[in-house]
Amino acid sequence: MDNLGTLYIKSGRFEEAHKLYTNLLNNHKSYLEGKVHYAQLMILERSFHKAEALLKSIIDTNTTYRDAYHQLGVLLIETNRTSEGLENILQTIHLCHVADTSRAQFYVYHGDLMKDMGDLETAAQSYEMAIRLDSGISHAHLNLGVVHHLEGRYLQALKHYKLAQSLDPHNSVVMENLDKLMRNSRNMSVLECSKESEFCRTW
Repeated sequence: MDNLGTLYIKSGRFEEAHKLYTNLLNNHKSYLEGKVHYAQLMILERSFHKAEALLKSIIDTNTTYRDAYHQLGVLLIETNRTSEGLENILQTIHLCHVADTSRAQFYVYHGDLMKDMGDLETAAQSYEMAIRLDSGISHAHLNLGVVHHLEGRYLQALKHYKLAQSLDPHNSVVMENLDKLMRNSRNMSVLECSKESEFCRTW
């Protein structure tokens, strides 16, 4: 039922998904994953207060259920409560086992948030943590390259753009950033670019 519900959500069949999850949770009140997916549906329907109440009810009775913290963090950030949202994202990371490579995606998400907020140093740290856990995430290499690019560390930017390219050869954003970096190069060891220009697109 849950898999069918997520299929409905992904295909935009919200009314059918709503009926299914109402039925599912009435009959399986302890099924946490279904509750999180139902909260995702509520967020898509912009029923933010109901989604928040549902996610907090999960956390109140299951304080180590990381998916609820993650989804609550996404909701809070989407509703402009960024500091609260970041706390929940960090709690999500904290609840992951140290050897769990899924932590990498949470670090990438945190890095994206910090980059968008202008905290490039913290963003770089999160992308680096993600890459240590899973070196095959093109998104992390691309946006770490962007941070280095913006901070004037052009050779490091080139390194991560190239790694992103090797992982995702047809990504037009990677190619565009590489082109902008290389267009401004004087030689292979000294790369220049202006922080005032409109370079460095991100995902």
